[in-house]
Amino acid sequence: MATDWLSQYNSNLDIRDHRESLHKPYIQAYTSLADRTSTSSLPATPSPGPTTLPSHLTRHPSSPKPDSSPADLTTLRHQLATANTARTTLTTQLTSLRQQLTSLQTSHTSLQTAHSSLQSTHSLLLRRSKDLDHELREKSKLILSVQDEMLALELALNVAEEKTRMAEEKVRGMEREVREVRGENESLVKRWVERVGWESREAGMGDGRGGT
Repeated sequence: MATDWLSQYNSNLDIRDHRESLHKPYIQAYTSLADRTSTSSLPATPSPGPTTLPSHLTRHPSSPKPDSSPADLTTLRHQLATANTARTTLTTQLTSLRQQLTSLQTSHTSLQTAHSSLQSTHSLLLRRSKDLDHELREKSKLILSVQDEMLALELALNVAEEKTRMAEEKVRGMEREVREVRGENESLVKRWVERVGWESREAGMGDGRGGT
């Protein structure tokens, strides 16, 4: 982002230099006119008495300058108008460039602020991402631990079910044995009762025969 505004600023400077090079003749004309005007407006100073000057400062007397003609005045006025126009144009361009520079500086400041904000947001998101990664790792460990516990409980449940099944089979076997023993006892009791009854009848019959 900083490279973009710097490139634009350099481009604006190149445009300004190009425009100044186009208006260079007018600037030179305005400068020449200003020099002539300042020279002609100087008051004539009375010459002092004869003074001996150093040889390197002695000048040869110059020939008197002729008066300016109307054509020269017209040319000078035209050059002055052209120079004023060029100055106005350059002033406008300078104001525009200053405004552009201010705008670019404001934009640069805004971009720096936005960049700082983005860096802060990036740092915050990075910390959150690290926290989430740590949380996910801890939850993954917890899930694995729960799965291990569930597997252990399933194994224990299977063992308990197997023991229950074996106990039920043992109970059913004991119930069968009890029924068998009970049946045998009932059979023995029945046989004993029958035998006792038979013996009683035999004894009664013996007693009857002895009395007759």
